[in-house]
Amino acid sequence: MFDRIVEQYLRSLPTAGKATTTQRAVRSDLLQFCTWWEHVYQRPFDLTQVGERDLRAWKVVRQQDEGSSPETIMNFNFQNRETT
Repeated sequence: MFDRIVEQYLRSLPTAGKATTTQRAVRSDLLQFCTWWEHVYQRPFDLTQVGERDLRAWKVVRQQDEGSSPETIMNFNFQNRETT
């Protein structure tokens, strides 16, 4: 499911001092995103192929289908931009 870069990022969270609850939340968000991406593109997740359009499309899906608030989604986007 996760590619090597994502796994490395997840392993870095404890070292970065992230709380256990934050680690679980980040893992859950990334799992949901990767699953969605694989469903949309019908291929294994590849972080090098993820674009801004994917984040925008996933944001819409989460807002419409899951009722996620924009703040929750922006938190996910911010967390993941910290690694770039």
